[in-house]
Amino acid sequence: MKLTTNWMEKFRFSATDGTNSTTMDTNPPYGEGFLTPKQLCLAAVEGCTAMDVISHLNKRKQLPKSFSIEADADLTATHPKVFSEIRLLYHFEGEVQTALALEAVELSQTKYCGVSAMMAKNCPIRYQVFLNGSLVGQGEAKF
Repeated sequence: MKLTTNWMEKFRFSATDGTNSTTMDTNPPYGEGFLTPKQLCLAAVEGCTAMDVISHLNKRKQLPKSFSIEADADLTATHPKVFSEIRLLYHFEGEVQTALALEAVELSQTKYCGVSAMMAKNCPIRYQVFLNGSLVGQGEAKF
């Protein structure tokens, strides 16, 4: 895996693999509000686990009507400010069997999600699973 990050202006940078790119910035007043590198780390956790979950449910013919993940992280008080805890909220809507939704999330957070595995070495990742608005399970990443 190889990426190149180029400075654009002020605190704005572009990261590219040669084909795809994304813009990073810092928060105002110094930046203009693109996602920050730490936010992109959370997005990477969400994206990786989301792909695992949908792949697992697709194999089981249990695709939800809609699916989203909310991520929130606390930062340490001192520099370097790193994540001290990550919380993930998985939201499934539709006709998905509760057991299969829980299985998909658990497998992602114990076996398949490489980004979560990297992050969990530095801070706990706790999660809750909601199906049609109701909490149906919770756990912690264990790799």
